[in-house]
Order: sequence, then structure tokens, then C-alpha cells
Amino acid sequence: MLDYDELLKYLLEQGDITPEQCHAAREQAAPADWLAAKGYVSTRRLLEVRAELLGRPFVILSREPVDAAALHSLPLELIRRHSVLPYAFEQGSLLVAMADPLDRAVLDDVLIAVDADVIPVLADAAELALAVRQYLAFGGDAPAEQFLTALNREPSASRTMSGESDGAVIRVVDAILHQAVRGHCSDIHLEPQGDRLRLRLRVDGELYELPSLPAHIQNAVISRIKILAELDIAEKRLAQDGHFLLTIDGQETDFRVSTLPTIHGEKMVLRILDRSASLLSISRL
Repeated sequence: MLDYDELLKYLLEQGDITPEQCHAAREQAAPADWLAAKGYVSTRRLLEVRAELLGRPFVILSREPVDAAALHSLPLELIRRHSVLPYAFEQGSLLVAMADPLDRAVLDDVLIAVDADVIPVLADAAELALAVRQYLAFGGDAPAEQFLTALNREPSASRTMSGESDGAVIRVVDAILHQAVRGHCSDIHLEPQGDRLRLRLRVDGELYELPSLPAHIQNAVISRIKILAELDIAEKRLAQDGHFLLTIDGQETDFRVSTLPTIHGEKMVLRILDRSASLLSISRL
């Protein structure tokens, strides 16, 4: 683990902080977090400096495309226990994002679990925790890939508005609904952006954005859900509300649907209510 004194000394030498800020930071339990919270040094700059001092590469996970094969190369339990995230392969080596790339115990567990060379990569602890939590929330699946694969198999989906005749769009909607329920999501947000249909799922109060759906299926997807909720598919200028029931994995789930017209088309929010769930007692909570 990087020594805070070494970090502060380096930041001072590089002119990132003043002597007064350095002195004040030394009195804090977490000097780096304090500097970032005060706005004296950006989180990105702290990550760069830590990586340089540790002699390790660093990654900004929010800007890095994640490879599905890399994600599935480590067991979920290991990812959960150590809060690490395998995100890419580079010349046969697995890149693993870690808050502490020098943690030998964690590296040993990763090496035992994967049949490949491993390159530990420094990542911001908060960003890494969020990425791991998002990945685990959806069980390691890659729903957007399934949607796009279905659409590529049936390109006629973009020309079809009927939920009965458009098999690809039905599979897309079913995949979204099943994934949201299995991921314990409370809401599904479908937001037209002009060039794409933005897809976000809410888990424990936080919104997680998944890869967007292509804009040419936007109307078909919205219409399919409106048919399920018995809403008027011809009405696009007024807000509408409805609901429908769906049994997923033997669990009856109620979906409350709300639509709202926007400049790029109808925005839709689905609230997911588990009808089989009961109120928990204080002791169980």
C-alpha cells in the first residue's frame, strides 16, 4: 500500500499542493480523500500520482470498454470478496482493476482462479466499488449484447410496429424485463436521445446505465411495452399510465408503466413491484 507521506511529498514537489495544504493533509486520517474533497487535487490526478509511485498502470473504469470474456474469466465470489474487476485482455494477459495492485494475497487468489498471466491495474477505490456492485447486481450477464444479437438476427425489426409479428423486439423487451427482475432492480428507464434509446436500471436507489439500444427500434420497443400495459399505442402526445403482470422464474411481478412525451419520442419508466414479497419485521431488517 502506498505510504501517505510519500504521496504528499510527491504532490508538494510537483506543485500540486501548497506547504499549508500538505501540512493540513498530514493531520487527516485519509489525506488523499481530504485533498480531493477540498478540491485541492482532482481524483484523476491522485490516481495518476499513485500509479506513478507504485509503478503500475491505472484505469478510469467509467471510460474503459469492458470485455465480456474478461468479466467472465473470474468467479463471481472472488470478484465480490476482493472487490476486483477483470475488464480486458492485453496480448494474452488479463487486466484486473484493483484498489491496491500490490496486495499479494489478492493477486495470488486471482492467479489461482485464472489460466492466464495477470496484470494488476490501479483503479479509484470508489469507482471500482461501484463497477463491481453494478456487475454483481446483474449476475455477470451482459443483457445489451443479447438484445443487439437478437436484432442483428432479424433486421426487419426496425420496420415492424406490431408486438405479435416482431419476434426480435419481443425478445429484446423480455430480456430487459427478466434482467431487471433478476438483478433486483426497482425501476427501468427508457429514454429516447435522438440517436439512441438510453437504457438505465435502478438498483438500491442508484441508476446504472447499460449500453444503449439502437434508435431504429425505439418506437417498436415502446409500443411493445404499451401493448403489455394495455395503453394506446397511437397516442404519443399525452402522458399515459398502466400496468401489467409477468411471471419470471416462478415469481409474479407487477410492472407499473408511465410514459411521457419528449422532443425525441416517448420516455418510459417501469416500476417493478414483487407481489410475492412481504413486509419484513424490524429484526429481519
